[in-house]
Amino acid sequence: MFRQLLLANGIDAGAGVNKAFTFFPYGKQAVIGRPDGSVAIIDSESGNPVRRFDLTGNAQAVAIGMQGRLLAVGMENGVEDLDAETGAQVAALDCAARTLAWSPDGRLFVSQGLDGTIRLWVNAGLALPCAVR
Repeated sequence: MFRQLLLANGIDAGAGVNKAFTFFPYGKQAVIGRPDGSVAIIDSESGNPVRRFDLTGNAQAVAIGMQGRLLAVGMENGVEDLDAETGAQVAALDCAARTLAWSPDGRLFVSQGLDGTIRLWVNAGLALPCAVR
């Protein structure tokens, strides 16, 4: 059975549309990419904000990796890989991304660029992509 949760508790959509959503493992928190150039981590039960991180661009996609420790945010100007607890940047990828996903073990990361290119990244500093068109 589903119940609706309105995410209006302190999360103002601003002038634009939230484009990116995902849940942390076990579903206790969720991430929303906001149109103001930030991501908000919210409590899934109450809808209340837990943390907010400012970005260098607008989030197009978000993905949670490494058992909830890493937050990848795809933007038109690249990908930022953040510590999900502190918001500190762990890595930056110089390719725009509209879709992101982590492998379950956190060793591989996939991004799809705005041009449709799919890149497979090995989690060793997230440096050397293998591009597929």
